[in-house]
Amino acid sequence: MSEIADVAPKVAAAVAPQPEESIQMQANGVSRSNQVILQKYEQERNKRLRDDGNAQYIDPSLHPKLRQFQQDVWAKSLPNPGLDRARNGDKHKVVLLGAGFGGLSTAARLKQAGIDDVVLLDIAGGFGGTWYWNRYPGLMCDVESYIYMPLLEETGYIPKHKYSSGHELRQYAELLADTFQLRDKAIFQVKVETVKWDDENNHYVIDLTRLDGKGSLQILADFIVSNCGAINLPKMPDLPGMLDFAGHSFHTSRWDYSYTGGAPENPDLTNLQNKRVGIIGTGATLLDLSRGKILLTLLICLGATAVQAVSHLGKWAKELYVFQRTPSSVDVRNNRATDPEWFKKEVAGSGHGWQLRRQENFNLHVADVDPGVDMVDDAWTSMRTFSYVVGNPKINHMKDVPSFLAEAGAQDFPRQERIRKRVEEIVKDKATAEKLKPWYSGWCKRPCFHDDYLPTFNRPNVHLVDTDGKGVDKVTANGVVVAGKEYPLDLLIFGTGYWIKGAESPCGKANFKAYGKGGVSMDDKWAEQITTLHGLITNGFPNYFFPGPNQSGAAANMVYGMSTFADHLAYILTEAYKKSSGRPVLIEGEPDAMEDWSQQIVSKAVAFAALGGCTPSYLNGEGAVGKPMAPEVMAKAARAAVWGEGVQSYIDIVTKWRANGDLKGLKITPSVTA
Repeated sequence: MSEIADVAPKVAAAVAPQPEESIQMQANGVSRSNQVILQKYEQERNKRLRDDGNAQYIDPSLHPKLRQFQQDVWAKSLPNPGLDRARNGDKHKVVLLGAGFGGLSTAARLKQAGIDDVVLLDIAGGFGGTWYWNRYPGLMCDVESYIYMPLLEETGYIPKHKYSSGHELRQYAELLADTFQLRDKAIFQVKVETVKWDDENNHYVIDLTRLDGKGSLQILADFIVSNCGAINLPKMPDLPGMLDFAGHSFHTSRWDYSYTGGAPENPDLTNLQNKRVGIIGTGATLLDLSRGKILLTLLICLGATAVQAVSHLGKWAKELYVFQRTPSSVDVRNNRATDPEWFKKEVAGSGHGWQLRRQENFNLHVADVDPGVDMVDDAWTSMRTFSYVVGNPKINHMKDVPSFLAEAGAQDFPRQERIRKRVEEIVKDKATAEKLKPWYSGWCKRPCFHDDYLPTFNRPNVHLVDTDGKGVDKVTANGVVVAGKEYPLDLLIFGTGYWIKGAESPCGKANFKAYGKGGVSMDDKWAEQITTLHGLITNGFPNYFFPGPNQSGAAANMVYGMSTFADHLAYILTEAYKKSSGRPVLIEGEPDAMEDWSQQIVSKAVAFAALGGCTPSYLNGEGAVGKPMAPEVMAKAARAAVWGEGVQSYIDIVTKWRANGDLKGLKITPSVTA
């Protein structure tokens, strides 16, 4: 403990934002032109800093008049949510919270390991997770589908494009459910309220609310696995007059095709041809409620919502107004159809394990580790500076921070200059082009990749309303006000992102309460101090597993992390049962092993020093990290970080841990009931 108390504040201080000018002073050898760019970065960042930070957004679930923005508009199309199969008091070996790709991958691996008694619970009306909720026009994954779509080897499926559409990904989730016979294992349209450990009977009691209006439901579980995704809870800006708007409005994650026309699989928005449309938001639409914590999570596969939707809106709307606070950094996408014969030969042709090898190759490139060949060969793998977000093995000591920052800038300046030059080359109006240029380091926001977003601003009906970093002033009955000017609208779309509760406990991230041995609250335990083994399990909550993000690995390809977690969990459960000769067991983290892992997390957190000085975003709690923090708060922040050497390094560690075969760091005891 004393070591962490001494090191953590120093590491947190290195990661905390500092003015870009001070960064360039540390970065010996920065050219005069690059110093000017750094000063421009600082000026633009300062424009966007706000005293209210995350408080500028509101959770619509907490405001009765705003709950319409998060209602499930797709549930009516579900023929059977599985509620007719659920009975009060039903008990299952494993209950999976979430039926997206994480839950599906975990259920599949558990079934392959011989654990068939699994149930998936989800508040949604079907499989898919974020791909169930998000169906806006133009939706696609920003990571190559050959490495993103899980279990491709097992299903034999060939993605239609290098980057798959949201519609295809949702269909693939259904295919996974059918392939692994999980359709009758799912219960949809249920909200988890509480998960309580029963000390007498050694199982969890899960209290659920049925969203079909038929009351509550209670089921029991030996094991809980929290696969609750992050990109499904919409957030809204806390703007004056939000409820006064007389036109139509919705959040991008609850797209209303009944108003716009079209459908997810055919986004011809024909009903907008005589409509004035406004969309608020042009960034990678996520909000991390980090409350001053160091980098906590990188969970996104969606590209920037507005970047993807704007080209379709511009094509169909009579007039489109794009309200921008901070421009996105938009690189080339170059999507293309998959030739099946090419795929079989060049992608899957290396035989068993091809997808894992391709995923790991991608991870190494993103972590700025050169594995030689570049299998994916896209704008992600050429962007080595994203390693300053997901972690890299370049730095281990505080003394190396100045040279580390110098290298970061030297790597990033050419790329960001190219991005800004691309804007100039595509957008014809010079004033509009200037406003669309991103003036921040490339790692400060999740990068966007799109070939139609920038050309859309050449349309005469598309208008960029740049707020110069201030955001929208207010909403009126007629439209939106920026800098005192009202823009009349028929439709107002909020592309303002999602609640990413990176600093919350595993249950807090999914909006329910969990209680362990002796009624201890998981929220309270997390608030006091984050302690886990590999970011997967803690003590005091037997048989409760969660895939990070705190103290685990962060990846640009989130599904890779989900898949490796599924493999890891299946191994732990099968090995634990072997050691107990098949008898019921209780699994917890050993305090000493968890503390050792926490110290390792702290020691590697200096890898995120380049986040200093970033423009406000979900990665730094809308600038909250830059505010003064007491040493004890900094110490907690360092413990909440992800593994600083990158996800592949993290996976190598847990793989070696498995190879030892002794389950070191886990306390495994027989489950003896009273």
